[in-house]
Amino acid sequence: MIDLGKPILSKNASHQRYGGSRRCALIGTILLALFLITSHRSAEAFSQKAVDMLLETRKCMRCDLRTADLSRKDLRSSKLMDAYLIGTKLAGSNLAGADLRGAFLLRANFRRANLEGANLRGARLLGADLTNANLRKVDLGRAQLGSVILTGSSLREAKLSGANMSAAIMGSVCHLKQEQINEGCGNAATVLPPGISIRHCPHSAK
Repeated sequence: MIDLGKPILSKNASHQRYGGSRRCALIGTILLALFLITSHRSAEAFSQKAVDMLLETRKCMRCDLRTADLSRKDLRSSKLMDAYLIGTKLAGSNLAGADLRGAFLLRANFRRANLEGANLRGARLLGADLTNANLRKVDLGRAQLGSVILTGSSLREAKLSGANMSAAIMGSVCHLKQEQINEGCGNAATVLPPGISIRHCPHSAK
């Protein structure tokens, strides 16, 4: 007996409804893929206007300089507070006295760069490469130095108060004293010079 209380769908109507659902799902997947591709590209792109402004005025606060090639540039005393320099190439550049407070410097290349007297307080340097960099008198207070590479760099009179050095590679840094390292923290993966120890960061530290 047919239940008159329920609508009877033909095979054709059922097929159309199923086909419509598949088309909607396919369109949604395509739109999501396009969004992710666009987001990825925009995350890697830098603003040429921002680069030109920095080179001309040495001022570019909160600028987008991600992945830009600024190698071997004269950027002394530049104002780069809260700037985005993720993956930026700064190898061999002169950043002496630069203000990089709060800057995003993840995976940036600072190999052989001169950062003497620069202010990097609160900067995010996770994964940055500072091999053979001059960090004399640099302020790294409360900076995030997780997995940073400091091989051969000079930390003479550098300030490390509140810095998180978890997994940082510091085994062959120059002019590092125990009293400096006592101001910050790290973890079991932090590589330190012989005779230097570090207290562990709280579990909540990032």
